[in-house]
Amino acid sequence: MATYYAHRNGTHTRWVDTVPLPKGQTSAGDIDWVIKGAVTTPTSQGRCATCQDFSCAADIEGAWFTSGHPLTKLSEQEMIDCGGGNGYGMNWVVSNGGIANIKQAPLANHSDKNLTGCRGITDCKKVVLEKAAYLNGTTCLTTHNESNILALLQHGPMSVSIAAAPFNGYEGGVINCSGSGIDHAVLLVAHGVDPTTKEPYWTVKNSWGPDFGESSPPGKKGKGDKGYARLKFGNTCLRGPCQGYTGAKPAWDY
Repeated sequence: MATYYAHRNGTHTRWVDTVPLPKGQTSAGDIDWVIKGAVTTPTSQGRCATCQDFSCAADIEGAWFTSGHPLTKLSEQEMIDCGGGNGYGMNWVVSNGGIANIKQAPLANHSDKNLTGCRGITDCKKVVLEKAAYLNGTTCLTTHNESNILALLQHGPMSVSIAAAPFNGYEGGVINCSGSGIDHAVLLVAHGVDPTTKEPYWTVKNSWGPDFGESSPPGKKGKGDKGYARLKFGNTCLRGPCQGYTGAKPAWDY
């Protein structure tokens, strides 16, 4: 926590047009943060309409990992019951000084058909004192320019918003998506090129459980490998890109 207080950011969110590439990198190329170990196994929000909270927790997991800490499964349930707000809820995490892990604030029964198990199970007065990981601020892009998003992706996974309709019945492949009907928050984790079709794509981690969609990279068949979807790069399908950071401000935030 000493590092958190040393770099505490009163403004929380920095809006930028572009970001520089990581030091020593000359171009923004293919990258997969699942392979790099920055992404936990997808979990399910069930019918609870809490995609923003799942996206937020996953974003913080990535920021925590890329700042040199072990990959830690954080609590979506704390975000649902205690957090929320702007920046996919990341501004709340900055203000709170951190977020609990999944053991400290377990996920509710999101399969409850009556939705009674989704919310209100967390003792917020107790749980908000748990700090398994923290953020010092958030970077959000002012546009949905894909070159700028790809540059930001070189620094880590990020929260984005998309249209969920093409996910219904999705079992794999590159979705010919669009930027209309935005209604769903996910985590952007990868950019690549399909080896068969040669289509460039984005990969997002969804919150519909580990049986949804396909793996990242595609083709893995192990338990818990699925939970991802690919969206066509070039269709400007992604909106609201925001990425948390832990520790000192990134170079573009001065």
